[in-house]
Amino acid sequence: MKNLFLFPVLVVGATLLQAQSITVHQTCGQNGQVVELAVDLGLSVKWANMNVGAESPEGNGDYFAWGETAAKATYDWSTYFDTNDGGKTFTKYNNEGGKTVLDPEDDAAHVNWGGSWRLPTLAEWLELYDNCTWTWTTQNGIKGYKVTSNKAGYRDKSIFLPAAGGRYGSGLNHVGSEGAYWSSSLYEKYSDGASNLNFDSDNHYFYYFGRRYGLSVRPVLQPSSISYSLSANDTIRIYSNGCDDYQTFIGPHGSQLTMTAQSDQWSHFVRWNDGNTDNPRTITTNGNADYTAEFAKYIFSITKNAEHGSISGDSYAEYLDFVTLTVTPDYGYHFTQWSDGLKDNPRIFQITKDTAFTAEFAYDRVGTCGKDLALVWSYDPANKVLTIGNVGSFTENMQFGVEAPGEMEELVIGNSVTAIGANAFAGIETLKKVSIGESVKTIGEQAFYNCVNLETIFNYRPTPTNAYSTAFDGVDKFECILYVLPNSIDMYKNASVWRDFYYTYAIGAEEATVTTNDVKVEPQDNAATLTWPTSNEAFSYTIEITKDGVVFCRLTFNANGQLTGIAFAPGRDGQSMAPAALMTANGLQFTVTGLSSNTQYGYSLTAKDANEQPIATYSGNFTTTSEGVPTGIDNTPFLSGEGRGEASKLLRNGEVLILRDGKTYTIQGVEVK
Repeated sequence: MKNLFLFPVLVVGATLLQAQSITVHQTCGQNGQVVELAVDLGLSVKWANMNVGAESPEGNGDYFAWGETAAKATYDWSTYFDTNDGGKTFTKYNNEGGKTVLDPEDDAAHVNWGGSWRLPTLAEWLELYDNCTWTWTTQNGIKGYKVTSNKAGYRDKSIFLPAAGGRYGSGLNHVGSEGAYWSSSLYEKYSDGASNLNFDSDNHYFYYFGRRYGLSVRPVLQPSSISYSLSANDTIRIYSNGCDDYQTFIGPHGSQLTMTAQSDQWSHFVRWNDGNTDNPRTITTNGNADYTAEFAKYIFSITKNAEHGSISGDSYAEYLDFVTLTVTPDYGYHFTQWSDGLKDNPRIFQITKDTAFTAEFAYDRVGTCGKDLALVWSYDPANKVLTIGNVGSFTENMQFGVEAPGEMEELVIGNSVTAIGANAFAGIETLKKVSIGESVKTIGEQAFYNCVNLETIFNYRPTPTNAYSTAFDGVDKFECILYVLPNSIDMYKNASVWRDFYYTYAIGAEEATVTTNDVKVEPQDNAATLTWPTSNEAFSYTIEITKDGVVFCRLTFNANGQLTGIAFAPGRDGQSMAPAALMTANGLQFTVTGLSSNTQYGYSLTAKDANEQPIATYSGNFTTTSEGVPTGIDNTPFLSGEGRGEASKLLRNGEVLILRDGKTYTIQGVEVK
């Protein structure tokens, strides 16, 4: 018998008051040092580095029928514990109302190793497969897979799965070329089989084997419930250098043994199961005894500071827990950011230490204004929006509390306000957008005088608001767009003051957007030239022109720009004389004519692939310019010739016609009277 060894027993992570006992299992390492059996690969469980029944990582170990806890000589239905009719029906584990996951008493890993060791689930095998590199290799003369973690911080960790083959009947087959390892789960389709991992040198796959076969068992351990218990007089195996041999040490009465409890990163050692708090701890072997280390997760405090509001959420949490904090401002304030600059609300974070959070707020300027101070106003400095509401009107230059919102960019006049007074918002050069409620009947002199950067006005009154002639003096009426209700456009275009705005669109038109690249539209008096980007994937382009939401014209072009179809008119079908879009440096270009002057139109353009699936869409609005003479949908100089005048096509009542020498002809050449 070789020298006796005194060695430390490593005890790793158990949840406080939930500790379990387990027989000590140690594996060998370089220079005869004891190595931890449970390997942390950064996954949901720790993996044992040897099979049940093995004495080294390369050992085949014992073979077990699924649900049985001891090796045996013959593996068939006649010796299987859960059937009495040759595998036709099963007593305890089946898919017809029975159990489908092994109980601890039928788990070979748990029964043989004790504690929290158990068979892995199929999901845990898949996790190992998906998060590790599997390398077919030979380790200490044994073939199998070295499984190395791909997780950050764990890439130096690995386990070895020997190609241990399997037992069928009384034989042992495929040792060194194949491996098969049980999971704890019954196969979901057939009750006579259980899920498992199978591999050879080229493949890994997850399927099922008949439950009667003898396969390998590789245990796993939950990180939150790991503990070791030492029975002092039990057999302890100490490996010598290189793991070639080992000797058995029976701890005699009076021997000393040192135990060290080592917590994981999210917990700390509390005490041993007998109340002792020494760590490391040296014991004297005076009989069989169980020693279990108890651990508890670190608990950290969360300090919440909010001078002008409140913060809801946990004040204490365990290490790595996720915590949600939500800020609620007091009346008259709004949340701006956390003290570290983050603006998320709610804020979700993972706790790793005692932490303090401070919410910062800004004062929402609020007050009363207008005639008899009947109007309540509020100002949102974050979005630079001034809102005025309640019933009443204001008739003179506004003063908004101590600070006038001179930096505001948007003004909202509520639907209940009846009038805007003279000089009310004069000289606010930062103002870009104004919304006027439907109840505003009058706008006073120079109310918006010298609002030089005003870009849009939204007026929700159905009939034109009575505005003084100087109400918008200093506003660039060519650049500032007026939006009114769709049925009110003509009235505003003809109303005093409002008709001075060059562009008047329906409310809602401002929401039209171009989704990818710009389509350029050049309006003319009775026409509009559209230039759009091309795509190598496009098979066709469709342009649709609408007026007041009704389709006016629909044109279809092929990838080369040839006009192949006109809605509401005879199809062109790619005829050689069909007009074509012009290819320019910016894409295809086509002029749509026959439009009414000084009229707003909408357009949409869709590029489609060969399967008629859209690959790009564009939309927008344009307004034609002053009066002119209607022309064709596209000039066609190739119809001109010796002795002939210039010819063009035009679209009339949904029909394409030819106009030449003052006469009109059909496509077939028949003169139209």
